[in-house]
Amino acid sequence: AQDCAAFVLRAHERISSELGAASRYILPETLPALCRVCERAFIFQQLPWLQQLFGTLLLDASQRELLAGLFKLLRRVDGGLDEGRKRFQELIGTEGAAAVAAQARDAPEGKYANVDPVDFIGLAIGRYTHYI
Repeated sequence: AQDCAAFVLRAHERISSELGAASRYILPETLPALCRVCERAFIFQQLPWLQQLFGTLLLDASQRELLAGLFKLLRRVDGGLDEGRKRFQELIGTEGAAAVAAQARDAPEGKYANVDPVDFIGLAIGRYTHYI
């Protein structure tokens, strides 16, 4: 996580400095091309590693700042957030299924659990409020 934090910080700083220098010395028409080159160098080439870390950090509430920085990097490239989105959907589905199973266990014998969709969403969101 420390390597990731250093990389995220370094990538943000480098992209910002390149864009700052470019805005002083380069024609404005060349900025989009420069952005793509910087994003490719710092994000796209490291995409599998960054996406894996993003998926791992989804479960770690103590790494909120790192997760936010990683999110900002990944959203700069097409498809950068796809793995994280998939992992989050799986996580919500798993948590929701566990919540429904817990309500079913608590239901009286021979009765079906009356599972309200609001409970499903509330339990899942309650655990992951740091994403909102």
